[in-house]
Amino acid sequence: MTKKPASVALLLDNSGSMSALAHGNDSQLRLLKSDANGFIAVMNGTGKVNSQFHQVGLINFNTDAHVLFSLQAISSVKVMFAGFKAVNSLAAGGVTNIADAIQKGKTMLTPVDTNTYNPAMVLFSDGAWNEGSDPTQNLPSGLPIYTIGYSNYSDLSYLKTISAQTHATYHVTGNPAVLSTIFNDIVNSTRVATTVTNITQNLHPYLPSPVPIQVSQGTDYALFSFNWLEKGFAYTDYTPGDKEVQIVLNDPNGQTVTPDSVEAPDNQGFAVLRVDDPAPGQWSVYGRYGDLSVDQIGNAVGGFVPPDSISLSLAHIDAAQDPSISPHILAQITDDQEPLKDIKVKALAVMPLYSRQQLFDRFGNELKQILDQGEFSSDANPEEAALNVLRNQLLGQEDIFFHQRALLDVAIDFEQGKHQIKTDQLRAGLPHNIYVEVSGYSPKSDKHFARTQLITVVS
Repeated sequence: MTKKPASVALLLDNSGSMSALAHGNDSQLRLLKSDANGFIAVMNGTGKVNSQFHQVGLINFNTDAHVLFSLQAISSVKVMFAGFKAVNSLAAGGVTNIADAIQKGKTMLTPVDTNTYNPAMVLFSDGAWNEGSDPTQNLPSGLPIYTIGYSNYSDLSYLKTISAQTHATYHVTGNPAVLSTIFNDIVNSTRVATTVTNITQNLHPYLPSPVPIQVSQGTDYALFSFNWLEKGFAYTDYTPGDKEVQIVLNDPNGQTVTPDSVEAPDNQGFAVLRVDDPAPGQWSVYGRYGDLSVDQIGNAVGGFVPPDSISLSLAHIDAAQDPSISPHILAQITDDQEPLKDIKVKALAVMPLYSRQQLFDRFGNELKQILDQGEFSSDANPEEAALNVLRNQLLGQEDIFFHQRALLDVAIDFEQGKHQIKTDQLRAGLPHNIYVEVSGYSPKSDKHFARTQLITVVS
């Protein structure tokens, strides 16, 4: 299998609605900045592929789209920090012109040599387009556009259409921690690296919560990424003090390992650690912080290794495609296109606690008052904006955007090496982010492996 570096254009929504609060006192735009910068840091951390560095370009869009950072190789820490600076310069304002962003992304990536690079776009938006032409029309061919919708309740079906027509993936969430895992999954989708671990958890002061990460024999490097939601907490190598997060890596023998490199820019809310020539086996990584005034911090953990011949594919099969069967996700893992049969599969669904209708039924009076009094951005969906206001008003009592977790049943077809993940128990009217984890042994490559992939199902 030929390995190629990625050439990725990030299309970042900085329309007026991105100023809305998404988590505590953090705006949606602040969260986007942290995750986009984390993605760039992972690209930098992977180093060269076939003597070439990954490339990244940035396009921001509101009323019009603009090239924020020209497409260039992430060949040094200096270039990486220049990308961070560009992302951090964004301010929210204007309306949403997605078609212009896609056109500028196409112009940016058209000169890319596809024999050398894997080109792709990653499009992020929190609301419907309301400026320019229909973004689902005149889409580029041969250029995947991975789409991320930051909203539990807005109509983001056009993003799903864009990804489907360009043979990419679509994800949606209103949960900040899940947003970080979506970016972790895009690392895998764009073939920047292979995602072997991708979970959300809560950090507690001074209390470790280890996350296992499987590393195969002969792996050139392992990357470990941490994204935390608490603003103003900085990374430290030592025992954490107030507003500090420490990340500890343990090798398969339980020994603490000093990473070969760490990228943890101040006030960004993430750190990416790299270990070269890691020992094969099950590593563990954990974080802890030192501020006893904060009960817990939401956190996303990603583990990455170089791409190889082992790949996981997921496909959602529903009644519209085959009314004779129960809806399910078909999971298959192959090594150099040869199916692997003796593997373990686990599927975890993460979904909002309430549907939109349930929220309006329960909090109708409060939402009406907010709608009557509220002054929202011209780009915002008023009902969605009112839900965000209500969420932040009630955070001390209840998180109305809380996400539930549920393990899904898996049926195994040993002969074909395929696994059916049952989705008939998913709740109607809600977006479900389903994390599929597989592990096992490949006789073809003679190694133990782990893979994880995210698929979004909107029931």
